[in-house]
Amino acid sequence: MRVEKKLSERGIEVLGNRKAKAILGDKEVKYVELEDGQKIRADVVILGIGVIPNIRLALNSGLEAGRFSMPCRKKHQKSKVLA
Repeated sequence: MRVEKKLSERGIEVLGNRKAKAILGDKEVKYVELEDGQKIRADVVILGIGVIPNIRLALNSGLEAGRFSMPCRKKHQKSKVLA
């Protein structure tokens, strides 16, 4: 992941696939408690959940949007549009 590498190079730790249970502190962030009970000292917390795909190009090419706004594909990952 390029973003994670860039952040890591700047001394920022990225904790992927972990769930925050609580953000602790009175008027400012002091700790983040993870779902497993681990507490991590923090000055800033950035949460990111999921991705919203930009499928405009696919839709403009004639593909249909299916579940979760993802382009529909036939069996074997072939699209319904002929090149």
